[in-house]
Amino acid sequence: MVDQIKPVVFEKPIAILFRKMGYEARATKLSGDQGVDVIAEKLNRVIAIQAKLYSNPVGNSAIQEVVA
Repeated sequence: MVDQIKPVVFEKPIAILFRKMGYEARATKLSGDQGVDVIAEKLNRVIAIQAKLYSNPVGNSAIQEVVA
C-alpha cells in the first residue's frame, strides 16, 4: 500500500521526522530539485534526502541523480 502514496505526500512526513530529530528540514519544490526531496540542516551539516517509494532495492541511478 505504501507504494501507492503520491511522492509529495511521502516527502512531507520525512521532513517532519527530521525536524523531530532536531534538524531544520524542508521538502523541496516538485520539479527542478535534481532528485533531492528533502533538505535537512543541523550543526552546519546539510543532508540531501531523496525519498523513494520502491518495494525493491534502489539502484545506483538514484544515487547518481543526486550526486550529479
